[in-house]
Amino acid sequence: MKAKYTLIGIFVLVSCLLSLNLAYSQEIENLARGGDFENGDADKALWELQIEGQAFAVLTIDKDEPAVGEACLFVEVISVDNAANWVPWIWQTQTVEKGETYTLSLFLKAEEHRNIDLSIRDLNEPKQEHVIQNILIGTDWEEFWITFAAPKDVDVKVGVRGGPEVSFWMDGIRFYIGEYEPTEIGGPKIAVAPMGKLAATWASIKAQN
Repeated sequence: MKAKYTLIGIFVLVSCLLSLNLAYSQEIENLARGGDFENGDADKALWELQIEGQAFAVLTIDKDEPAVGEACLFVEVISVDNAANWVPWIWQTQTVEKGETYTLSLFLKAEEHRNIDLSIRDLNEPKQEHVIQNILIGTDWEEFWITFAAPKDVDVKVGVRGGPEVSFWMDGIRFYIGEYEPTEIGGPKIAVAPMGKLAATWASIKAQN
């Protein structure tokens, strides 16, 4: 009988160790820098605001409307010119490795419903190759994502671009190796991404910024 309980104890111990190992293996290393904006302007400085032509926007830290933690980024869109493809970009440089699967996920909401592109572009040849997905943002926080396989080793611009003259918020930005994992907020995982469940495709384009 003693031997039986010993075997049961060993089985339980091994099961616990396997569970811990699995949990550890599923931990995500977030490659995005300053994507929670908890360090205020220092985190904001880690993101580029690219404005061209008649497009203009202002980035500020907002501590009244966060989705995650105690701060988020407010993007006040002043002007765009979609006909000339002049729209604000908010992006950060990352490096992807050929054959690896990557996920970009972030929380977004806007002053009113608006469209925006989740965008990953070749840093040096932005007019040649990209991953892009257009999504519709609502007035409540939602987590959106795109997942793609890198076709080559390359530095990329990761972020959002485009859309109308409607201001919006960003928070909880993650960029990591692997398939999408919902962000944990206050315990339970939540994920709302009606467009984000499809894998994006690395494609060629000829005449976009």
